[in-house]
Amino acid sequence: MDLWQGDLPDFIESARNQRLAGNMAKSYAQIYKRRPAESEYESWEQSLAAVASVADDAATDDIGVLVEYHLPLSERRIDVMFFGRRNDGSSGSLLVELKRWTDVSLEDKWARNVISGGAEHVHPAEQALDYSAYLRDVHGSYADTDFSIQPCAYCHAMHEVRGYPLFDTRFASLLTRSPLFLSGDEEPFAKLLNDEVGRGHGVSLMHQVRSGHFRPSKGIVQSLDAMLRHDDEWHLLDEQRKAFNAIWAEVQRLGGTRKRSAILVRGGPGTGKSVIAVQLLAEALKSGLTAVHSTGGKAFTTVMRGTFTGAKPLFVWNRSLRHAQPMGLDLLLTDEAHRIRETSDDRWTKRAERGRRSQIDELLDAAKVSVFFLDEYQYMRPD
Repeated sequence: MDLWQGDLPDFIESARNQRLAGNMAKSYAQIYKRRPAESEYESWEQSLAAVASVADDAATDDIGVLVEYHLPLSERRIDVMFFGRRNDGSSGSLLVELKRWTDVSLEDKWARNVISGGAEHVHPAEQALDYSAYLRDVHGSYADTDFSIQPCAYCHAMHEVRGYPLFDTRFASLLTRSPLFLSGDEEPFAKLLNDEVGRGHGVSLMHQVRSGHFRPSKGIVQSLDAMLRHDDEWHLLDEQRKAFNAIWAEVQRLGGTRKRSAILVRGGPGTGKSVIAVQLLAEALKSGLTAVHSTGGKAFTTVMRGTFTGAKPLFVWNRSLRHAQPMGLDLLLTDEAHRIRETSDDRWTKRAERGRRSQIDELLDAAKVSVFFLDEYQYMRPD
């Protein structure tokens, strides 16, 4: 999901003529059912015009562009992505994190976060690097393929005299993997763009990514499987196995169809509901299906995310399914179903967006088979 997609000439012309932000605002309203904030609209106008000026030096017009691309099963969006062939002829993409910052500082000699506008932020190059790593782990076009993705950041309103803290020696290793460009660095930025996507054939690659789906890499699936095989607490026994078999049969039964199913698994504390859920997650992923485990509670998800490298995209919060593609998952495993809230709204949700959908509807819509693991004698709060 994105707010704009097209080829490089259209991107440059629309950004310069200030039509691009207006078109994005229309897409935003259709997707999120509200208008974008004025500050966000201004950011689109200024930042996209700046990056369009750099992209005007590209070697070819056949470069695909995605603007405000929504990371799969995440609440985050990538500012701009360019697609094309690299110098060696392989498929490439350039991920750009844009900032309108004019000043930046560091708290002390240990700080890894930076301060801009009086607020603490992740270093923009690290933000871009994290987004690219996420896509490599979970996007079908990148996971286990040679489709490269190069992250970078562009602080187009910041000059060298104010931006020097971003190049402190503590960030040296980071900047070799995810370059940072300031105002005045347009020439090296354009060179990177040409190196990564300048050989063309980019519009078809862009459509490939747009049509791609959530699909964890083989390495993540193998790590999950190894954890389950080597830890006795994850073994299925008796009623757990019976529930597992019944659910897995339903997953296979609906394979290749457009039908949907919802399954409720009930049991008290210690009955192994989470064991069933995680074993089903592993079985689905090993079978080439798309699946995630979701909860509304912090404890279990945080623990599971720390069990092996790459676990984060597999264990998500219920609210992360808010903008999930309808039936984009083969299997959704919602553990601790007593934690499902009335809505996914939180204190940061803008007033215009509040109360538009119930969280249970969001979860049901996200997958072909939605499984809810419930201790029916627990509840957390009235909502």
